[in-house]
Amino acid sequence: MYPVESIKPQQMAHMLGISVRRLQILDKMDIVPARRSDTDRRYYLIDDYYKYQELVRKRKLQSHR
Repeated sequence: MYPVESIKPQQMAHMLGISVRRLQILDKMDIVPARRSDTDRRYYLIDDYYKYQELVRKRKLQSHR
């Protein structure tokens, strides 16, 4: 069972503008790690989305130096 405020991988990928496969790769690389339900299904929280957005923002700032 997912927590009430959870985001499924397909929704998360859409919010980030990437494919579900890319999201899985980022999970394996521990860049955007997925949480796991009791039945071992991936899910995310809104905080995970904001953390990734912050990471992207920082990388863009570094590339402009």
